Amino acid sequence: PESPEATLYIMALDFGKKSRNLLKRMRTETYDDTGTVDETLTTDFSDPYFSSDGYLLEWTVVGDEPLSLPFFPGRNAFRYRCR
Repeated sequence: PESPEATLYIMALDFGKKSRNLLKRMRTETYDDTGTVDETLTTDFSDPYFSSDGYLLEWTVVGDEPLSLPFFPGRNAFRYRCR
């Protein structure tokens, strides 16, 4: 299930339009109760593949699994169904 935190990043992809300004790297820091950095996660997004009409079809995710996002390390493929 998606979390509300994921929505901002998923919408940044704008699947309904031709995506050209994709995420390349995302760094996520979590903090403990004292405000000290508890954990740092770095995820790289690379090798985007676009359809002939310019829509994102797949990319590769390397590094830490992004918190609350439905992108997993390895190849991530997207499908579109036009109505």
